[in-house]
Amino acid sequence: MTGDSRLDQILYRKKMNQNVNILPDILLTSHATIFGSIDTKDMDIIFPALKKYYPLGIESLKNNKHYLIFAPHEINTYTMTHLIKKLDQLSFSYIQFSKINNHSNDNVIIVDKVGYLAELYKYANQSYVGGGFSKGIHSVIEPSVYNNKISCGPNIEMLDEAKKLVKINSLKIINSVNEMYNFMQEDSQTLEKTTLDYNNFCAADKIWNQIVL
Repeated sequence: MTGDSRLDQILYRKKMNQNVNILPDILLTSHATIFGSIDTKDMDIIFPALKKYYPLGIESLKNNKHYLIFAPHEINTYTMTHLIKKLDQLSFSYIQFSKINNHSNDNVIIVDKVGYLAELYKYANQSYVGGGFSKGIHSVIEPSVYNNKISCGPNIEMLDEAKKLVKINSLKIINSVNEMYNFMQEDSQTLEKTTLDYNNFCAADKIWNQIVL
């Protein structure tokens, strides 16, 4: 096995951005959930669960000192309009990533620029990776290198690394709104964070072996 160059690229990005902060520092020490590479089908599962978990909308978020980051897979008018409508229905005020600064104190962030998601996972305690209710999930390695608790929809057949993370209880498969809600409230005892220390390996093939063997 010669390894997978995607792993080298993700680790390189992590190393290069280790000291670069693109979100307010408070998120580094707070409870934050990222919904990464999501599409409208993911939103149909996510938002009913959010309504149940945060019944007072933004006030529930502020009271719990929680943060939510939404990063759509497609930054287009249809998807962004759909996302904003969902947020408005739950009384979630928000700020766009393109307008944020180090002094922003908003509890909901919409990522409206491409190319930043891999770095944003370092601000999260847990993440939901989108695509699993449509053509297939997107990268689960990006949140795993930051030791997130990870979840996704059921269509994982195209990603061997996702199937292996499920086997070691580091990836939760979400099939319903109730399962999404349960993931949001699970503590670290019920779903293991990804604990592989990727930085101890000097090549992608060694990392890959730790995941897939």
